[in-house]
Amino acid sequence: MSFEAMAWAVKWKLPAQQKLVLIMLANRTNADTGRCDPSHKKLSRDCGMSADSVKRAIANLEVGGLLSIVRRTHEGVNLPNHYTLHLGVVGADSPDGWVLPAPRVGADSTTKQEIKQEEETDTSPGGDDTAGDVKSGQVDLLGGTTTSGCPHEGIIAAYHAELPNCPVVMVWSDKRREHLRARWKADPDRQAIDWWQGLFKWMRESDYLMGKVNSFQVSLPWLVKSEENLLKVIEGNYHHNRAGGQG
Repeated sequence: MSFEAMAWAVKWKLPAQQKLVLIMLANRTNADTGRCDPSHKKLSRDCGMSADSVKRAIANLEVGGLLSIVRRTHEGVNLPNHYTLHLGVVGADSPDGWVLPAPRVGADSTTKQEIKQEEETDTSPGGDDTAGDVKSGQVDLLGGTTTSGCPHEGIIAAYHAELPNCPVVMVWSDKRREHLRARWKADPDRQAIDWWQGLFKWMRESDYLMGKVNSFQVSLPWLVKSEENLLKVIEGNYHHNRAGGQG
C-alpha cells in the first residue's frame, strides 16, 4: 500500500462507487514501484461491489482525470489493466475534501473486452482476506454481491468515504482483522457493508466522536476493538452532547 496514494484518494469528494474504487486502487498501489494492477475480480472483493460496478467506476475516474489505464494483452489473452493514479492532481477545496473543478461525463457501460477480463489472472501484490466465514450471494450497499466472508477492505473503504476527517487506516494487522471479524460475526444485521456505512454516517453526527469536544477522535481500530465500544456507539452514548470515554 502507498500511504501517499491513500492520503490522496481519501481527500476526494466523489460518488460512493468511485471513491470506494479509488481508495482500493490506492490500497493496491505498491509504495516502492507504483505498480497497481489488481484484477476486476480482486477489486470487486475489496470493495464489496459487483465487477460491473467496479468497471463503471474506473471508467468515470479515468474520464475525470484521476487515473489512466494501460490495457494489456498477451498472445490474445487479456491481462489485468495497469493503473496510474494521478497524485499530482488536486481539486477545489470543500469542507468534505477535494472536488473536481467541473463535472465531466464518463462512460456508463462496460465493453465486451472488459467483460472478458472477469476471468483474468490476478498478479496484484497483496493477498486475499483470511478465508472462512463464507456467505454467498450477499447484497452490498451498491447493488452488487460479495461471496467472501468479512469484507475488511470494503468496510475500511466505507469508513474512509463516510468519515474522511477521521484517522486514516494505514495498517490492518492480524489483530485488527480479528477484532473486525468478531464484530461482523456477532450479529447477522452487521453482515452487510451497508450496515457499516449507515453506522459511519450515524457516527458523523457525534461531535464527540468527530473530535470537536476534546482530544479524542474515533478511529476504526478503536471502534472494532471491543463489542462494548461498538455498542456504545450504536446506542448513542456519544451523541447529543453526552460525555463519553475511551473503552
